[in-house]
Amino acid sequence: MPYLLFVSGSSGAGKTAALQCVKEKLSGRPVSILHFDSMGIPSREEMIRQAGSLERWQEMATHSWVERIQQEFKSEDLVILEGQANPDFFTAGCARHGLKGFALVLLDCDWETRSARLIHARNQPELANPEMKNWSNFLRNQARQKGIRIVDTTRQSVQAVADELIALLPPK
Repeated sequence: MPYLLFVSGSSGAGKTAALQCVKEKLSGRPVSILHFDSMGIPSREEMIRQAGSLERWQEMATHSWVERIQQEFKSEDLVILEGQANPDFFTAGCARHGLKGFALVLLDCDWETRSARLIHARNQPELANPEMKNWSNFLRNQARQKGIRIVDTTRQSVQAVADELIALLPPK
């Protein structure tokens, strides 16, 4: 089974920037970085039509990712999957598919930083909304309750966040 690091966090937490830096820092070490959204995210209406609810769609999509990783990668592979999925869906997917070598981490930041990133850096002001704030709080609370490591990206450089993520990977 491959080793899998699941990097979660709501929009604006810094996942994409940190993982780009991880990729650069690990240029001599093979690592596959997968983006949950690359599967194509349907509209809310389509998610509900396909799965019955948004939550159920996310659960099914998360399990699909874990199954794909389990099937496509070898035991010596390092795989990082980033996305906004509920950590319970990820751990349940790993258990269902027999994937034992994994870790979870949540990238998080304060709401002011997240809003500024979404509005100014990403030019996605529509994402700086109460629903995203609630989702961020949900993920943070889940991480705290389950003992999942939280990396606060509010005042850290992208390089420092990448170093924290690299520290979670098994040694060469």
